[in-house]
Amino acid sequence: SSIEEGTTTASRRDRPSRARTRDEIYRIYCVFGEKKHPGQDFLSKILNILRESTEGLLTHSEMFYRDKGNRPVTRPQALREKFDEFAYSMIEKLKNYEEQCRTYHESSINEFRFMLELFERTSSLMPKIEFNEQTFQSEKVLIEFKQQFDTIIDKELNQSNCEKQTNLQQLRPTYGAPAKKSFLQAIDNQEKLRQENIQKLISQLRSTTIQNIQANTQEVTQSLATNAERLLILFDEILTADEITRT
Repeated sequence: SSIEEGTTTASRRDRPSRARTRDEIYRIYCVFGEKKHPGQDFLSKILNILRESTEGLLTHSEMFYRDKGNRPVTRPQALREKFDEFAYSMIEKLKNYEEQCRTYHESSINEFRFMLELFERTSSLMPKIEFNEQTFQSEKVLIEFKQQFDTIIDKELNQSNCEKQTNLQQLRPTYGAPAKKSFLQAIDNQEKLRQENIQKLISQLRSTTIQNIQANTQEVTQSLATNAERLLILFDEILTADEITRT
C-alpha cells in the first residue's frame, strides 16, 4: 500500500550512510596530489597551497568529529553531521578554487600570447625603421658635406672674381704698345695664376668631398651590417607565442 511504501522510503532515508573506509578518506586527502608538486610554475604552486590547505583542514576537522562523537552539531547550517560529509563539501569548495585559478591562469596565458603575437608583428617593422633612420642620418651627413663645399667654393669664387675684376681694371689701351708689353704680361700672369689657383681649389675640394663621401659610405655600410647582426640576435632571443606552455 501507499502507507507501506512511504514507510519504506522514510526508513531508507533515515538509514545511516555507510562509513568511509580509510582508503577512501586517504583519497580525499590526496585530491590535490599525494606529494608536494616540485614545479615552480603557477599551477604547481596553487596545487601545493590547496594540498596543504586540504591536509590542514581535514586533519583538524577529523579531530573535531572524533572528539564530537555522536553529539549533534550545534550549527547544522554550517557543519555536516559526519566527517566524510564535511570533507567532501570542503573538497568541492577547494576544487572550485582550483577551477577559478585555472580559469584565471588560462586567461592570463591567452592575454600574454596576444601580447607576444602583437610584439612579433610590431618587431617585424624594426629593420625598416632602423634602415630608414640610418639612411636619414647618412643623407644628413652628405647634406652637411655639400653645404661645406658650397660655402667654401662660393667664398673662393667671390674672391677669385674680385681678383679677375682687378686684373681687368688694370688693362689700358696703351698696354698694346711694344714698350708696355711687360705691364700686359704681368697682368696676364696674374690672371693665369688666378685661374690656376681656382682650378686647384676646385680639384682639392672635389677630392676631399669624394673622400668624405666614401668614408661616410663605409661607415654606413659597416653600421648597417652591425645593426643587422644585432637585430638577428635579438629576434632569435625573442620569446614567441608558440613557446608559451600551459603550465
